[in-house]
Amino acid sequence: MPRAFYPQTLDEPLLDSAPLARFLSRQTCRGCAWYHGLWQYLRLFEMVSAPARHAAFYRDALTPLARQGGFRRVLVAGSADYSMLAHVLWVYRLEEAATDITVVDECETPLALCRWYADRLAVRITTRSADIIKFKVERPFDVICTHSLLGRIAPAGRPALLGSFRQLLREGGKIVTVNRIASDPVDEIVSFTESQVWAFRNRALASAESMASRLTIDPNEIGEAAAEYARRYRNFPIHSREELLQLFVHTGFSMYGTKFTHGGGENTGPSTKQDAEYALIIAERETGGL
Repeated sequence: MPRAFYPQTLDEPLLDSAPLARFLSRQTCRGCAWYHGLWQYLRLFEMVSAPARHAAFYRDALTPLARQGGFRRVLVAGSADYSMLAHVLWVYRLEEAATDITVVDECETPLALCRWYADRLAVRITTRSADIIKFKVERPFDVICTHSLLGRIAPAGRPALLGSFRQLLREGGKIVTVNRIASDPVDEIVSFTESQVWAFRNRALASAESMASRLTIDPNEIGEAAAEYARRYRNFPIHSREELLQLFVHTGFSMYGTKFTHGGGENTGPSTKQDAEYALIIAERETGGL
């Protein structure tokens, strides 16, 4: 598509896709409808961190790869919805660069959303329902993009995840990702306290009520869904820069483009404390074996 006809700012049609995500989650989720069915509404209310929060980083990291060629094959690893796909497509199409994108997730709901989004742009993508740690391909990828995936994996499983990424990438291939660094609390698993559950629920309800004329869902349903989300949510925080860097280095990556930044936002629970530090990661698969 000519650059003049592609938006300079990324458009994610959440008002259209949030009801679709909620519908799909009831049809295709297997125990995760509480998450995928609400996620896009939480994004509408700016209550969770998604790739859009770090759009400038993804643009700056992916643009030179799109321009120079040799980074055509892109894997989106883990995807709550179509947002990571949207950011990859946005950059590559702005640069008028060809791309071959595969999206992998265990759940069919985000994969269906990715296909829906690709169809809107008349783009062909490949989707695969699989555990990313066990996923195999004959031809390696040039780039792996993801957002906050490490926080969904218990510490003991992270070397296996990065090992899988290394196997899925060609030598010199890149990982482009973002992950929060939460120095406090120090627990391995974090969850919402009951008071945080109610604060989260009330904030979602108030946001839904303020947007009621634009939504096709009862705000009270949003409030109850937000309470369930908060009660079931679990995260495995990374506690320091050193922990993060060692994880990548010990699994065969060089951290040539990693930066650290802070985000601002209201704190209503362990997944919404957006004033925490974020690692903006560009890692390169080193040559040779480990």
